Amino acid sequence: MIEVEDESGENPFDIPPEQREASLAFLYEHFSQALDRFEPRIESAVYCDELAWVARSLMELELWIEYCDDPHRAQEFYQDGVREVFEIHRHRPIVDEATKTLEKAAEKFLTGDKRRDAPIYIKDAVKALGPERERYRKQNSDLLSKLVHPTAFSLMALSDPSSDSPIRGQLIPFAKAAVADARKGLREGYLGKVYDKFGPLLIAARQARVGT
Repeated sequence: MIEVEDESGENPFDIPPEQREASLAFLYEHFSQALDRFEPRIESAVYCDELAWVARSLMELELWIEYCDDPHRAQEFYQDGVREVFEIHRHRPIVDEATKTLEKAAEKFLTGDKRRDAPIYIKDAVKALGPERERYRKQNSDLLSKLVHPTAFSLMALSDPSSDSPIRGQLIPFAKAAVADARKGLREGYLGKVYDKFGPLLIAARQARVGT
């Protein structure tokens, strides 16, 4: 059974306004952990379709971090974690009462006038970053998607790892530049400042739980 209350009996989604900025310290950690997971795969990917997936993921992380370099957009993106659950269930009716109760509680986490099941997608998010970043995503996403998905091009061009060195020679520098820019943006941007302020409190709270 899914629990919708913590040990204090409170709804964990019901975050007071004054604590919402502090909750973005978790978003900083999630971005950082994602970069840590993907970066080693740049060199370890055997096939180019896997490398293209890694490169595209790092590019999108770079753009999402840039998008979140704004308090309002960062909070909106963080809340999209809940909106995406509602989106998944849009055409999959929930029948068990525990999940219905959880979804009702989760709505308290959402603010603004966005539909509860309408998260923002990367192709729309980059519009807030300007035409140059839109072109960056569009140009690279088109190529990377051709390699990631089982298209006719990828099936024929990537069938043998020994013959894909020209493509690999382009993807590896691109992925490395994306992860470097993403880390710099994360550390020096708005989320980095939030983590400097609230990160030590998170660490202290975790250490206290381990010690009890």
